[in-house]
Amino acid sequence: MAILFGYLLITFAAQAYISIQVQNTLIDYGRTDIDISCRVNGTSIESIDIIQLKRSDANIVSISDDGVSWQDTELQTRSKINASIINILSSYLDVKVMACDVNSTIDEGSYECAVLATGNENPLIQRVSNIVNLNITGSSERKQKKCALRSHAMFVKGSIFFFMKIALIRMISY
Repeated sequence: MAILFGYLLITFAAQAYISIQVQNTLIDYGRTDIDISCRVNGTSIESIDIIQLKRSDANIVSISDDGVSWQDTELQTRSKINASIINILSSYLDVKVMACDVNSTIDEGSYECAVLATGNENPLIQRVSNIVNLNITGSSERKQKKCALRSHAMFVKGSIFFFMKIALIRMISY
C-alpha cells in the first residue's frame, strides 16, 4: 500500500509543477521594484498550452503559443515582461514593474500563477501555484516622479568606453 501511495504521489508531482517567486513581498512605495516570476518545472509533459499570472483572482497576463496576451492593459503600460514556453522543462513568465511605476492601490494584493498543459498520459493538466501576498508601504511623497533612463545611461557610458578603447588601440598602433 505504501509503495502504491508513493508511486501515485511521484506521478502526480511529476506531471506539471508551477511555482511563483516574488523578489520582495514588502514593497517600499516608489523605492522598490516589483519582480514576479512564474516558473514551470515539469516532466511527463508534451506541451505547455498557457502560463497565466493572476492578481486577486483577476487575470493579468499570459503566455501561450500565440505569444503574450495582456488582460490588464493598464499594467502593460507600466511593466516589462519576459516569457517563454518553448522549453517544457523551464518555461517561465516574468513581470517587472519599476519602483517609479508602482501603483499602490492597484499593485497591492495576492498573486498566483497557473499552468495549463498537455501531458503524456493525461490529456489535460491544470495546476495553480501557492498564493503570495504583495504589500506596499510608504507615502507618495517619497515616490520618484519619473523613471530614470538607466538603460540609456548605461548604453552611453558603454559606447564612450568602447570608442575610447578604439582610439587607444589606434594610438598605440601608430
